[in-house]
Amino acid sequence: PRSALHLDGQPRGPLDPTAELGAAALQPPVVDAESYFRATGRRDRVYCMVPTRYDLTRERMYRAIIRSWGSRCDVLKFFVDPPQDESRRSEIPESIVEDNFEAEIVVVPMVRNGGICDDGLPCRHIWEKVWRSWVFVYENDLESAEWFLKIDDDTYFIPSNLRKWVRDHSWDPDEPHYFGHTVFIERAPYKLISGVCTAFSRESIRRLGPKYLSMKHEYGPRSNFPNSHGTCVDRDGATEERVTSKCLEEVGVLAEETLEDNQKEAVVPLGIPFTLTYFRKRNSTSWYWASKPWSRGDRIDCCSQKYGWGIHGYKGHGTRLLEMEELMSVAPESRLIAEMRSAREGSDRWALRNYILGLREGIRTDPFAYPALEDWHNPERGGIRWKPV
Repeated sequence: PRSALHLDGQPRGPLDPTAELGAAALQPPVVDAESYFRATGRRDRVYCMVPTRYDLTRERMYRAIIRSWGSRCDVLKFFVDPPQDESRRSEIPESIVEDNFEAEIVVVPMVRNGGICDDGLPCRHIWEKVWRSWVFVYENDLESAEWFLKIDDDTYFIPSNLRKWVRDHSWDPDEPHYFGHTVFIERAPYKLISGVCTAFSRESIRRLGPKYLSMKHEYGPRSNFPNSHGTCVDRDGATEERVTSKCLEEVGVLAEETLEDNQKEAVVPLGIPFTLTYFRKRNSTSWYWASKPWSRGDRIDCCSQKYGWGIHGYKGHGTRLLEMEELMSVAPESRLIAEMRSAREGSDRWALRNYILGLREGIRTDPFAYPALEDWHNPERGGIRWKPV
């Protein structure tokens, strides 16, 4: 039966940390990677790689990422295409600084850059950009984190929930892991991870780096290379998830699902509230449902509130990311409950607030989340000052 986390419409009372968290509450507060290590005995630093483009109009989006989820990554870097006019490279700054948080901008050394593709539209060589970005990470940043994320610039990410997933499942970053939202495909390796928010262990990047550096390069239309379909190659085009999964398969790494015991998924590639009200039909032809087991829930049973870490679909120069951040950490819980109670159960408005309230409670009751939910916008406790939309 479907039920809302706050179906009674009443706000949760103040937490009793000792009762809720037991021995964990006796630990000193977790405020950064070092105190997390002292409390858990684990290192679960998170590296956030955001492939994007650079121009002055997009700086607003960069700053919105930092002001919403980006400052909660242990490392945040933006990876951008080189300018088509090399003389303009100096216009790209080395970093973006927002409220004392600095994120480096890496210009990816792409060979393909622009041009018109077979469909007559400007080429988007996303695959080359992504694999060369991972080579940069492999060669320069491999020891800076344990878990490495490729995150679209219109995705909202919750680092503490990813840390909670790997910690609760005792995953070792020096073992191969490749995970996120699973997409089922018709040929080997039969599963891949959606590119909106893709996670890798350090060992997976350690294996991928040499593979990418040694793979074959093919330039031009795919029709010129009929014998390389379904292989790990550098090629033209925008699609990167399939080739990523194939390259990983060739080094012994397969996609892993991230599901709660109740089959709810941790990454939402279609966005909210759409997915929260998306009914699965028996004859659906959507890629989202293709070959997906019927044990997976739909509508509000789709998505994990305990572990949810990636939510896609916040286009708009960062404005919608900040709106999501406001719901997650600034809006009073009493307001969200009142708004939910005033909406029709099952509607977009009702489902969104129910989901947000569950996410907030999951983070608030995690003793190892850093910064703590109430400190997300407290600069003195690891957060970043809130600026409204």
